[in-house]
Order: sequence, then C-alpha cells, then structure tokens
Amino acid sequence: MMTTAPTTKGSADWEAMTAKLAQARRDLFESEQSVGARLADGLDVVEAQTVVREMESEVRALESAVAILWQRKEDAIESVKLQAQAADRAQEQADLTTLYELACAICRWMDSGREVFVRYADQRKKVIAHGNLGVNARLNDANLSFTSFLFKVVRGMAGCVNSYAVFQTDPKWSQPWSELHPRPEIVHEPRIEPPVEQPRKGWQAQG
Repeated sequence: MMTTAPTTKGSADWEAMTAKLAQARRDLFESEQSVGARLADGLDVVEAQTVVREMESEVRALESAVAILWQRKEDAIESVKLQAQAADRAQEQADLTTLYELACAICRWMDSGREVFVRYADQRKKVIAHGNLGVNARLNDANLSFTSFLFKVVRGMAGCVNSYAVFQTDPKWSQPWSELHPRPEIVHEPRIEPPVEQPRKGWQAQG
C-alpha cells in the first residue's frame, strides 16, 4: 500500500516562515552594509547598530521558529507513514486470517473424502477381480484420468497444473469423472475374451 503524504497546514506554515526568514536575512545584510558605509564615511552609526542588533534578534527568533515548524512537519509526515504502515499490516493480518480459514476448509474437505476414497479403492479391486476385460479397460482409463479431473477442482493450487489440458478437447473431459466408469448394464454385453492360445504342432514347438 502506497500513501502520499498530504499537504498539511504545518507544511504551509513552515514554508511561510522560511520565506519570512529569508527576507529578514536579506534585510539584515542590507543594514549591515549600510552600517559599514556610514562607518567608512565617518558618520554616527549608534542608531543603525541598534537597528542591526534588533534585526539579528529577529533573525535568530525566526530561525528557531523555522526549526520548530520543520520538526513538526517531519513529525506529521512520519505520522502519516506510520498510519499507512499500520493500515497495511492490519489488512495483511486480515488477509492471512482469511487464507488460514480457507486452508482449514480445504483440510476439512480432504478429510471428508478420506473414507469414500478408501471404499472406492476396495470396491474397484472387487470389480477388477471379476476379470471382465471391457470393464477393466474402462476402469483403467478412469484411473489414468483421475489426476486431470482432480486438478480441475483444485485449479490454482501450487503444483496442480494439468499441462495436457489444452489438448483435452474430447467431450469426456467436460463431463463428471464418474461418467468414465462402466455402467452395471455392461455385464449383459458381449465380453471381450482374452485370445486363446492355439496348440502348436510338434515342428512349431521345436523352434
């Protein structure tokens, strides 16, 4: 957060007093020059020297006033800076609080799915054990595709980038991951059978 210090009354007072001091110094210089000229001419300088001493006192008073106003101006600028820092840190603290709360929500989401993932893995093993090649091929496709579907959910998390997403134009990537699984009705469809090894004749077996 960047904050520009506003023009304060203190700054205006300091600038006005600085201009007044500069003018007093010029007047003092001219008076000192006048006294010198009168001395050179042998004229009475008592009254002129009194004026010069008064002007010197005025200059010293103005210098003190300028120093005080300068410090007040610097204090005002520092105060604005500190207020900006405090506001920025308060916002940072609020943002960190929200981030932590969201992290906790993600942990709850992950914990809520832990049991169903275990159940799914166990059930998948049971289905695969039936040996239906068509079913198992579909399950293997679903298994290989899981990370891509998971990354769609956790998009934006560090390391969760699917570099193949741009090439995944098939409609299946826009449907739920569950749709990649074979339906129960597939058990009534003709099954893919593994090739049956043909018995080899004696002269072939001798290779």
